[in-house]
Amino acid sequence: MKGVRLDADGTCYLHSADAARTLQSLMPWASQKGIRLTHLEVVPANLEDVFLAITGRNLRD
Repeated sequence: MKGVRLDADGTCYLHSADAARTLQSLMPWASQKGIRLTHLEVVPANLEDVFLAITGRNLRD
């Protein structure tokens, strides 16, 4: 996993290079901790995400 962000409303964003592997680990972990996942969405990276990952800066920096 590459990063985690938790918003004030309880929404958690996981950034991963391998969604399938992350989900295979996430599901049993959540079950073991008694965490009920109410919404799960996998969103592929776009060109801006790739640019940021390579350069570490926004297009406007």
